[in-house]
This record gives sequence, structure tokens and C-alpha cells, in this order.
Amino acid sequence: MAHKYYSIMRPVSIGTFPDNGTILGIVNFDTRQMVESIGKMAWGYINYGKPLTEKQISDYELVAERPTDYEHKQLICDYLLEALKLTRGQSDLETLIFDPETEIVIGTYKKGGKVKINVACDSGVSMIRDIMAKM
Repeated sequence: MAHKYYSIMRPVSIGTFPDNGTILGIVNFDTRQMVESIGKMAWGYINYGKPLTEKQISDYELVAERPTDYEHKQLICDYLLEALKLTRGQSDLETLIFDPETEIVIGTYKKGGKVKINVACDSGVSMIRDIMAKM
């Protein structure tokens, strides 16, 4: 299985990516372009036979490609939080934090109240429904 990492700061060239001994290929785009699978602009990508470490990814300013079925649940919570804060009923909501280990969303309010919502095995849309049902 290939592990794809996008270069978001510069074209891929000597010294701009780590060599973990498993490079399968390098592709540079003609211009910087939007890559839907990472949600960012990139200059190109490197395919590896084995995954890079978090340190390698960070040191070389790379972004790992997400699987096509990946849903960024914290980002969904962030956008939902902003929408809820615009309502009368939830204007005092301060945070919606998704814990990927427990698959629980914790909402905190300005006056200290908390709500825990189990979103285990939920898709993004189902997670929104579960959060809304508990609010």
C-alpha cells in the first residue's frame, strides 16, 4: 500500500522530503493546485511504501493524504459550534471537542455546564444529528 504525502510549501526537490528508503515515486504539479483529499493547495506529492513519522511530516511540512472515506470530525464540530453560537438557544456554548479515542463530543458552556454526546461509529451527518438531539 502506498502512503501519499503532499508538499504544501514548495515543489518537491532534493532536500525537501525525507528518504525513509521506501520512495515509490515523486510527482510535481505544473503549478500549485488544490488537492481535495487534503483540503489544501500543494505543489506535488511523494509516494512511500511505508508511512512517515509525525516528526518527518512536520519537519518537511508535508501533509498526509486522508482516505477517501475520511471525515474530519473535529472540523465538523468546529463549524457546527460556530453555527450554534448564532442561535438564541446555544449562544453560550463555548466549545465542541471531539475525542477520537472515546468517540465522544464534549460541549462546554460559558457558565461551566458540560454535555457529553456519544458519536461512536457515526458518519459526519449522524454525528451532527446526535449533537443536535442532545443540545
